[in-house]
Amino acid sequence: MKGTFPRDLQYAKFSAYGFLKNLRFFEPFMILFLLGQGLSYLQVGTLYAVREILVNVMEIPSGAVADGLGRRRTMVASFLGYLVSFALFWVGSTMQLFLGAIVFFSIGEAFRTGTHKSMIFAYLRMNNLQQYGNDYYGHTRSWSQLGSATSAIIAAGIVFLSRNYRAVFLFSMIPYVLDLLLMLSYPRELDGSVEKITLRSIGRSFREVGRGLVETVRRPGAARAVLSASSFGGFYKGGKDYLQPMISALALSLPLAGALPAQRREALLIGAVYTVIYVLTSFASRHSAALAGRFPSSESALNRLLLLGLVLGLTAGLTRWYGLTLVPVILFLTIYALQNLRQPVGVSVVADRIPEEVLSTVLSAQSQLQSLFAAVVALIVGATVDYVGGNVGVGLALSAGLGVVLFPLLRLAPRAHVEQAGS
Repeated sequence: MKGTFPRDLQYAKFSAYGFLKNLRFFEPFMILFLLGQGLSYLQVGTLYAVREILVNVMEIPSGAVADGLGRRRTMVASFLGYLVSFALFWVGSTMQLFLGAIVFFSIGEAFRTGTHKSMIFAYLRMNNLQQYGNDYYGHTRSWSQLGSATSAIIAAGIVFLSRNYRAVFLFSMIPYVLDLLLMLSYPRELDGSVEKITLRSIGRSFREVGRGLVETVRRPGAARAVLSASSFGGFYKGGKDYLQPMISALALSLPLAGALPAQRREALLIGAVYTVIYVLTSFASRHSAALAGRFPSSESALNRLLLLGLVLGLTAGLTRWYGLTLVPVILFLTIYALQNLRQPVGVSVVADRIPEEVLSTVLSAQSQLQSLFAAVVALIVGATVDYVGGNVGVGLALSAGLGVVLFPLLRLAPRAHVEQAGS
């Protein structure tokens, strides 16, 4: 097929993997489920913080693990971790069991991230299709986005029909079992060169991240660029799921409130809102470059989007604190879109200030920092909400307000000014 890549069986498998792994029916209901099991907001925040930290710590040696087990076995181990996690959430009702579930979920995330992408590009190299790399990966990734949108609709149907949040974990096991079986059907040559796992190889992975941190600190403007790029992402990751209690409050205020039981109201509205979110984020990601071009510089785009996002977070929190329901949900939808507009710009700015030979290590360090911010935000929101008696708006307003106060420290100067200062 001239001018494009072949849509063969392996392409279909790669696409099916992306679609199935994004059928996470539990995601739109996770916080509501945990609260329904009697956990406090601080305990929920603790679970989210533990997840962020564990995923990123275990991601560091995941490359060494993949080299030792082979990519297919690493992916199988990843899906086994997910399945154990879903089973523990399905049967669990205590903080201890949920912590165990989070540990296995983190194993799944850490082993999966990056491993499958390397399999795709290995396949392209083996078949002399490297020139189609971006197009090929983009097409398979589009199936992941379709999976996310489909997931929100199916998840709403599961909760609506079962009147039970717990059921989403049982049904989430189905696509993940299918993905595990799919991994077993991948050709052996995608395993890559299998090497023995050693403490030296694992230590080398951690040293690479440390080198990235050192490179970030010692280069003019790099540290602030990494802080700016990761700060809003940390606020977004740490606070985004607290949208669920806000949607729940909105569901109670709608005219249909008296006609349906609480979980059915929430299921319908959450399904609709999360479907809108996936459409918005997909649109925002595609148009990020075009939006950045409307600003005087990429740094200006990062600065303004950061401040706008934090102000929107502060306003969403305050309006929810004062009893509004629709306005904070709309504002948080905008924050989802802003993160997907800002993230590619942030990576571009960091890449522009860091030499290519150390870029991967610096980006890894940035990912670690973003997860640290996310963990702190999750804990701040959880502790604050418990302290004030259950209004998530207060916690979100506090964490976003801290970001606004710290904005002068995160604001980026144009690259030319940075280079002059460093010369």
